[in-house]
Amino acid sequence: MHRRNFLKSLSATVLATATGSLPALAALPKMKITRIRVYNPPHPTPLFNQSDVVVTIETDAGITGIGEGGTKDLLAPSAGRLIGRDPQYIERLWQDMNRSFFYPAGRERTDAIGALDMALWDIKGKVQNLPVHQLLGGMVRNYCECYNTAGIIPGITPGMGIKDRARLTIEAGYRAFRFGAMDLPANTTFNTRERITHLREQCADAREGVGKDGDWCIDFH
Repeated sequence: MHRRNFLKSLSATVLATATGSLPALAALPKMKITRIRVYNPPHPTPLFNQSDVVVTIETDAGITGIGEGGTKDLLAPSAGRLIGRDPQYIERLWQDMNRSFFYPAGRERTDAIGALDMALWDIKGKVQNLPVHQLLGGMVRNYCECYNTAGIIPGITPGMGIKDRARLTIEAGYRAFRFGAMDLPANTTFNTRERITHLREQCADAREGVGKDGDWCIDFH
């Protein structure tokens, strides 16, 4: 978009908001972050790449935001950066949490920062009385596509082949079938030629099982 067209579009948006053609967002009240708490679930699922830790950010305005992710140790340094700050400047706070340490944030700390970021957006949504997706540009779909990993559904039995698992998964109503490609016993020698041949056979079976209208994907692990 050219600069002149952008300014015209921006002026039209401001005019539409002022005249009531578009809903105006409420001005965020001045507030400060007073406390951040971390809650571990009663029955945690300790997966190395997922977290079910709940995070809350409390403010002096009585509004609390809720997020999920990270661990207590990963959350603590970034959470300490937020105390006393205004939660409405989300991008500024994210940059501060991400850059204010000697080493750049890796995946684990980025996950923790994401939990705090989620809670900040929750605060903003509550102040504006809008769902967060509306603040981020609006809904793009009215459904959530689900897939089934390796066909863990009724009717599938241990040892059943990829073809039958894929077929039963599609017949159960799923449009996608996901399966692992590098399923090897622990402490064994990896034979590249044998694995590629095995993967080719599995892909052929999956393609036949899902049918021409189905879809499938491979999970390398």
